[in-house]
Amino acid sequence: MSETSASEPTVSNPPSGLPPVPSTPAPAGPGIWSTKPWWCQPWSILLTGVVAVAASWWLLHRWWLSGLVASGVLLWWGLFLVLVPAAYRAQMEPEKPDILGQG
Repeated sequence: MSETSASEPTVSNPPSGLPPVPSTPAPAGPGIWSTKPWWCQPWSILLTGVVAVAASWWLLHRWWLSGLVASGVLLWWGLFLVLVPAAYRAQMEPEKPDILGQG
């Protein structure tokens, strides 16, 4: 009787005619966050945004001003936490060959 460890991944056989699927993804190059200073890391961007919204409410007690601050923070987060990393990943991906022969 063979014993398998719970820490060992189980490999299932692919359907006939298909190549095996690698169990681990290819190692990625350095991410965008490894090239940025501490004040431009996701945790500092999130923390600064939360503090800005909380401070606007604590100091002003005006929901519409805090809403404006929150809107600006959400745009800032969208830009620096979603769009910039996506553009970086797209730029760092190797160019895919044209499989249709067009271009």
